[in-house]
Amino acid sequence: MPGVMAVCLGEGEDPLRELVQSTEAKRDFTLSKPWLKEFTREYAAEVGLPFECSPEAHLADEETFVSLLNAGCFHVYVGVATGNETLRNEVLNQKVTNDELGRVFQWARKYGIRATAHSMIGIPYETESTIRESVDRARRLRPDGFSTTIFFPYPGTALRDLCQREGWMSRRCAASYTYGSILDRPSISHVAVERYRLLFPRWIRSGVLYRLCQWSPVAFSLGNILRYLHRLKRTLEAIRSAPVAAPRVAGRTGV
Repeated sequence: MPGVMAVCLGEGEDPLRELVQSTEAKRDFTLSKPWLKEFTREYAAEVGLPFECSPEAHLADEETFVSLLNAGCFHVYVGVATGNETLRNEVLNQKVTNDELGRVFQWARKYGIRATAHSMIGIPYETESTIRESVDRARRLRPDGFSTTIFFPYPGTALRDLCQREGWMSRRCAASYTYGSILDRPSISHVAVERYRLLFPRWIRSGVLYRLCQWSPVAFSLGNILRYLHRLKRTLEAIRSAPVAAPRVAGRTGV
């Protein structure tokens, strides 16, 4: 998503309204450095409320974060997409390098702005190896928060056309872009994509679990089994601790 910031303004005309409705604002929140400087100055003076936005990693620099901080930005969402640069730049056409992503998170930490990394798995030509690259990259970025979704080929996009040409479109339906993949590509199964989506946040949090599963397929399967056994144990404990109603005696009524 391009750099975006939601601003509600009242009626009438003022410099801030003109800035928000300008071409630069509609194209990208961080595309024009002069525009960003002017906007953050006007926003701090006229509104002064905390806000969050999504700067583009390849357009942002340290000066960008200084401007955002001075205007009251407390949280940025950064589209990492994938840890594999070939998929990110040639398939998704984002033109963002791993070094640029790293600098964005460094600047966010330097200026005390919370940074969330957004990753996406199941991209066209994705493999289990590229998903592991995404986990490695997310761990190296050290984000304050992270989100993970499954790629969805939206109608009217070039990637939708690609998936149709390759014959990857299935008849499955996905409840959302966090549960289920509708693609059947030869490089990785939809079952594996859905499984990795569930494990992705756990791997980012636990380096030991990630390294164990990365080098041992047996441990990968064992980790899933242990996770389900843990859930079963918690369910049984909840059942045992639930209050039991007093038995009723047939034919008797209270006095």
